[in-house]
Amino acid sequence: MSIDLKATFEDIQSLVLQGKAMEVLEKYYGEDVVMQENEAPATIGKAANRQRELEFFSKVVEF
Repeated sequence: MSIDLKATFEDIQSLVLQGKAMEVLEKYYGEDVVMQENEAPATIGKAANRQRELEFFSKVVEF
């Protein structure tokens, strides 16, 4: 399988700039994704990261 990295990056960038970061998570992140913010414990799994991102975006006032 060949991935066009430039097109993928442009799609991610476009979605984020449109305020659709959660769509990026659903489209591009695997079920076993691990994300970590600085010294905080890692968040493991797509469901847990989805919840973490929803909590984060619920606090954003302006982008």
